[in-house]
Amino acid sequence: MDVTSRTTIETGLAIEAARQLEIIRYTIIATVTFVIYEYLIRIDDEVRGLVNQLS
Repeated sequence: MDVTSRTTIETGLAIEAARQLEIIRYTIIATVTFVIYEYLIRIDDEVRGLVNQLS
């Protein structure tokens, strides 16, 4: 295997690793966004329940 083909393979592997890392990052962002969204939707019910328990 010559130097050029080895460099090409290493470059391809680096690009694939970068793509996978980008997918992981977007997945984390989407998950965190969904959790925050669900929390914000349900906080009104939580506050109402707490107020009802205290009164």
